[in-house]
Order: sequence, then structure tokens, then C-alpha cells
Amino acid sequence: MKKLVTLQNNTPITTSLIVAEQFGKNHRDVLRDIRAIIEQVRNERNFAPVEMFVESTYKDKKGESRPMYLMNHDGFALLAMGFNGEKALKFKLKFLKAFNKMREKLSKLSAAELVRLNIRAAGKVERRNVTDEIQRFNLRDFADGDKNPEARKRYGRLTAKTQINICGINAGGRDIATGRELALMLFTENAMANVLNRSYSSGNSFDVAESNAVTVALQAKRFCEGDIRLLN
Repeated sequence: MKKLVTLQNNTPITTSLIVAEQFGKNHRDVLRDIRAIIEQVRNERNFAPVEMFVESTYKDKKGESRPMYLMNHDGFALLAMGFNGEKALKFKLKFLKAFNKMREKLSKLSAAELVRLNIRAAGKVERRNVTDEIQRFNLRDFADGDKNPEARKRYGRLTAKTQINICGINAGGRDIATGRELALMLFTENAMANVLNRSYSSGNSFDVAESNAVTVALQAKRFCEGDIRLLN
């Protein structure tokens, strides 16, 4: 189940995409409402729209980048003011409860743990990029796309080769991994997503793309560990 509120730069945030999905609204309409709020708030004293709404992107099912906004508690509160009805009220309460739980959690965390959680949150974004790239190959290669058993194996196979074999994080172990381990995973997955994207655009097979991605992940690990041979 997708979390309503996550942590980014020590700040609880949600996204316009999550809000649209939860409230049953068209994402384009939510984006329009947010942009209207930004224009209205821009001239108000003591309010900074840039703190409440931050432009970002996500990848659609085709792997193409689409606009979305990240928003903090105040941004969500302003946006949700325009959502009416009994059903909307229930969703507002769910979001506000999620924001409050994250704030309570933050108040109890040490500085080191906050850093680790922020790296973990960034890593989730990169892993989503990797899985999105694999999905593009699956939709190209299999008539039933991601539902094909062979297509599904690609996710686990790549995870085993990178997360477990290269980065040393056991299956299901990201939540208890150290900040150093998570930072390494973030770096390698960013490199892998870029390689998979280029391979897809070049028309390569997935086996070639996977091999190249694993090679780059291993190079990224060595770079992080200060292997000077990579610089020669």
C-alpha cells in the first residue's frame, strides 16, 4: 500500500499524484488547482509558496517524465480546502493523521537516524526509476507485459545481482540497512536506471541492458569505495 506521507529533507511531504489518486481526481485538475494557489499566495506576506509546493516529476507507464508537485502539511491543507463532501472529509482526516504521525516520529529521531531516513526516501525514488525502466522492457518484450512470469523474474534477478551481491543488503533488508549501505544502493541504482534507459532507447535486448547495468553498478560501488583504478 502506498504511503500517504513520506519524509524528504526532514520534512513530511505528500505529492499531487497521491492526492489525485486518493481523492479520485484527475491529476491535471489537481496540478491546475496547485498552480492557482501558488499564484494567489505569491503576493501574501509571511507565506512562501516555494516551501509549500515544490515542482517535481514522475514517470508514467511509458517511462516518460510527467509533472507533479511535492507538498508539505501547509500546502496540502490549502489544497484540500477546495475538496468538499463527506468522502473528501474522510480522506482529509487520513492525510492529516499521516502528517501528524510523521511529525511525531521525527521528534523522536536522532540526527543520524534522520540522515538515514532521508537517504532511504531518496533510494525509494531511484528504485522506482529502475523498476519503471524494467517495466518498459517488459511491455515491449511480452504480450502480457509485467504479468508474464518471465517478466516478473527480471525484477528479482536484478535485485539479487545488485542489492544483495554487490551492495550486501539482504532481501527485505533496506529498512534496517545502515546509512552507508543505503547511500551505496542509492548511487548504484541511479547509475543502473540511466544505463537501462539508454539501453532501451538503443533497442538493446534486456539481457544486454541487464549485463551493462550490473557492470555499472559494480563500478559505482568501487567508485564509492575509492577504487582509484576507475579513474585511469
